[in-house]
Amino acid sequence: MIPQRSGTIAPDMPHHPSEHTPAGEGPLAVIAENRLGEAGGILLSSKSLILWGICLALATGLLLFRLTGVADGSGRRPEAPPVENGTVMRSVVKRPTLQTANATAMPYEEALGGPLEESIKRVDYALIQNLLQLGYESDRMQLDHVETRTVSGSDYHFQQIDFVLDESPAAFVENLKPLIDFWADEASLDQVNATTWRIAVLGRPTHQLDFLRRQDLVPGPKPTPSVNGPKIVIVIDDLGENVAFARDLANLGFPVTFAIWPRASHTREVAKIAQDAGLEIILHQPMEPISYPKTKPGPGAVYVRMTPDEVSATVAKNLELVPGAVGLNNHMGSRFTQDAEGVAAVLRVLKARRFMVLDSLTHPKSVFGRVANSMGVSGGTRDVFLDVVRSERSVLHQLIKAERIAEKKGSAIAIGHPFPETLAGLRQWVRTRDASITPVNLATLIAPGAATHARVEKSPKTR
Repeated sequence: MIPQRSGTIAPDMPHHPSEHTPAGEGPLAVIAENRLGEAGGILLSSKSLILWGICLALATGLLLFRLTGVADGSGRRPEAPPVENGTVMRSVVKRPTLQTANATAMPYEEALGGPLEESIKRVDYALIQNLLQLGYESDRMQLDHVETRTVSGSDYHFQQIDFVLDESPAAFVENLKPLIDFWADEASLDQVNATTWRIAVLGRPTHQLDFLRRQDLVPGPKPTPSVNGPKIVIVIDDLGENVAFARDLANLGFPVTFAIWPRASHTREVAKIAQDAGLEIILHQPMEPISYPKTKPGPGAVYVRMTPDEVSATVAKNLELVPGAVGLNNHMGSRFTQDAEGVAAVLRVLKARRFMVLDSLTHPKSVFGRVANSMGVSGGTRDVFLDVVRSERSVLHQLIKAERIAEKKGSAIAIGHPFPETLAGLRQWVRTRDASITPVNLATLIAPGAATHARVEKSPKTR
């Protein structure tokens, strides 16, 4: 039944406009319209004028609210910009809130990487989306070279990427521009020459795009495995809560290091899954972040306020809670890993057991590596976070990035988290990875021949 328009709201009319009420047709608009009509030829009282003005303002605000597209009832922005006839409609492009690995995604989580690192990964994602929108498969994007650069004490990766197209790059670049604005509006795209473009993020060059024609390519030799060739380590953090994920991870068929929380709901069960599959285990030790107490690292954490003895006792207890652990890496720890005294207290426990340490590098000023080296503790440092952007294709791109880093310096360490997109990316990587690069345990890479390696007795099962 259509409500009758009168000076009062009809009984069956909602008192608050719903998401299905067309703009300008809610009860506030009805009141405003009728008040305006009543004004014809008569002098309204001051009270009526005030009421009319309030209602008109509210109705106008409601109309503007709807026109902005915010009140769609979902609270979410679209995952990709609107497309018409294969081209992004720039006039309606809005920057989304990209799903990233952060405090809302996992318990006790600290944001991964800084603004530059996250923006670079947003650009990576925009490049992948551009290929797909133009009808190309993602294998037309080939990461040719990765170079580690430093700005303000933080490392980031400059990437040289080849795009293999069937035509000139003009259409690709034209479609890419609004996508860059959409995913990373702090990035700029500039032409270098007829076949090369460069992207800068926050004023720093981060990507070089080289465009090749498919007919000009000459297939190279197929890579072959080599025992002495580049190596890559895959570490999955935050394990101990999701048993099903741990089982899927153990079934990938290549070495994956399980970094397990010491006091999670299923710590021992997840550790047994890794042990039964012959996979390496390390303690995922919670440590104080810079944002503490707003962000809490979780049970069994170490803090800079603790004495060295308290830190050592906490770490020793946590190692006992994770059966089969052969070392540790830090969970959060952007503040704690800058404290040399606290770090030394952690490392003394590891040295006594001939265990190793992996610095997750949650802060560029971490002293874990330096102190470990001075104390004679085998250590390594994370090169790549796989899932700052939670997308299967983005995870795959980060894995390929790790491959290129391994080719350049001989090895690379990549850290991921128990997200479905990470698992999907790893499964895809198993099928398409560079066969000349060998996945290995962390101990094989940073502590060969040490007593820690003897703790991992089985080889990963191939399924």
